[in-house]
Amino acid sequence: MKPNKRLFLLLLLLLNNLNSLTKKLVRGIARSQYLFWLIFMIGVGGVGLAACSNLGSEQKTAPVIVLNPQMGGVNTEVVVNGEHFPAGMAVMLRLGPPEVGATPFSYASGTADSNGRFNLTFAVPESWPDGRPITEANLTVIVLNEDGSIKATAPFALQPGMEVEPTLNAVDGVTTPDPLLTANEEAIVNAVRNYLTEIGESSQAAIVVEMMEGDFTRVGIIPLDPNDPGKMTGYLKLVDGIWEVLVIGRDFDSEQLLELGIPATILPEEMLTPEG
Repeated sequence: MKPNKRLFLLLLLLLNNLNSLTKKLVRGIARSQYLFWLIFMIGVGGVGLAACSNLGSEQKTAPVIVLNPQMGGVNTEVVVNGEHFPAGMAVMLRLGPPEVGATPFSYASGTADSNGRFNLTFAVPESWPDGRPITEANLTVIVLNEDGSIKATAPFALQPGMEVEPTLNAVDGVTTPDPLLTANEEAIVNAVRNYLTEIGESSQAAIVVEMMEGDFTRVGIIPLDPNDPGKMTGYLKLVDGIWEVLVIGRDFDSEQLLELGIPATILPEEMLTPEG
């Protein structure tokens, strides 16, 4: 075989082997890149999940206050129960119309305990700190810290001439909110709000337990919207440990309510008083 031809065949064989090696090298690099990106994405996902987990653990329940009662007239004594505030935080209570905000005057003050809870009490004033009479029907109670960075609000419906006493329990001469009845009232209020939402009514209202006897209770519902027709009354029954709304509305007659099994003892006195 001629030297030129032999050299040509040798070069051809070399190129063929080189081409095969190149393909293998490319495949190897591709696998390596795939493996790299796979490991990278797993790492990023793990970091993201850890961050989300830490974020969720750092989130805290927002402070909340509950009024007892939620409506009343001038001089009505209102107990304000607070929860989820920072432990040991000094708090103050302010009052004002919803559309204006609270006045800088403090009507009560206290300190959250180690569980972030506190109880404050104030009497509904008849005038603002500047001497103007309080004529607004809807008020906002605000409890906040000194710089206002942490606060909670709750509505209070002012009813002229009406005075509602908070549900209290005297133990060893000390008057405190009854925890059992407070829990009952909270369950009742939640049941009423859920029912109002289901029937398309606004749940933004002051709801107060007016009468409770056995497994039945009567509540007053005062909408916070000034354009709303006015107060409604609701009747609930405790069924298997859950408060169920029997009826909510206005202008009931006693026969209608008695037919629902509601005892006459929790109906308003004026409803049972014969006319004339």
